[in-house]
Amino acid sequence: MASLDQIAQLVSLAGSNVTIFAQGEPGCGKSSILKLLEEQHGNKYQYVYADCPLMDLPDFAMPMVDQETRTTHFAPSTLWGFNDPRPKIIMLDEVSKAPNIVKPMFTRLMLERCIGEFKLPEGSIVFATGNNASDGVGDSMQGHINNRVTRVSVGKPSSEEWVQWALNNNVNEAVITAVHQMPDLLQSYLEDPKGENPYIFNPKKNTGAYVSPRSLAKAGHICDHRAKFGDNLTTEALEGTIGKSAAGQMMALALIGDSLPTWEAIVKSPEKTAIPDSPAAQLLLIFGSVKLVTKENAEKFTKYFFRFPLEQRMLWASQFKTRLEQVMSVKEFRDMLVADHWVFG
Repeated sequence: MASLDQIAQLVSLAGSNVTIFAQGEPGCGKSSILKLLEEQHGNKYQYVYADCPLMDLPDFAMPMVDQETRTTHFAPSTLWGFNDPRPKIIMLDEVSKAPNIVKPMFTRLMLERCIGEFKLPEGSIVFATGNNASDGVGDSMQGHINNRVTRVSVGKPSSEEWVQWALNNNVNEAVITAVHQMPDLLQSYLEDPKGENPYIFNPKKNTGAYVSPRSLAKAGHICDHRAKFGDNLTTEALEGTIGKSAAGQMMALALIGDSLPTWEAIVKSPEKTAIPDSPAAQLLLIFGSVKLVTKENAEKFTKYFFRFPLEQRMLWASQFKTRLEQVMSVKEFRDMLVADHWVFG
């Protein structure tokens, strides 16, 4: 299976001639591929998102009457951006769930880069997404359409990959800690043939809310407002987002967080502020601190986390591989790396 970054690379390099069809489990992040491509290419392309299950024939083109010749021709929808001369990157999201009446309209687009009689600008890229047929959520493709695409399976991110993404996107530390401690939150049902994982999507079960990369990100937004929601409403909202089993684990971590020292106390007195004994509490502090570290306070945070057990402080330091400008100018941070025999590449 390929990662989202690998799919984006494949689309970027081959997508003008080959229509990549990225298929994977619900919530694994397929819809974010267009954003990855936009981050990579910037203004070189115009980016078009097509929500295929909701499309009808007028979303492609509408007939217009030429009064002089008394004939009709089709005018393409503004969705496709023909008023912009730039080449397009078009994402046909959930194309395998599109209504049967519009699926034939996608065939020329996927094979010839045309919408009816209108050809996309030279260099345009088209790719598609959908779920696995085994997911049981309504995906189907006829044989002649299958032959026009290149199917590539998208895997769920590992816990380490998701944690790094979450740190880069300021996801709540209770959610990050839960994923770090319980990698099976991101297990695929294809790796769980007996259906023993209580957290994840499984088409053989009557699945309500479940854990996925998408629902974990939503759980982070809920946890961010726990102080206003209160514990009862927060628990209810988490259960409706990631399921009851995962919600219980996450709330337990959130409650642990209530007893932790404040960031103000840590920065004010890093050498005297208490270090919690619980590994879970230590992880909450580690993941919660990353988004707060700046050049100005890195010395204070380093003095505090240098007092953590070796494994935990190495985990803390590892989060700054992509943030070196924030901390490498701080002598205490460099001393910690030397003391723990770290080498940053």
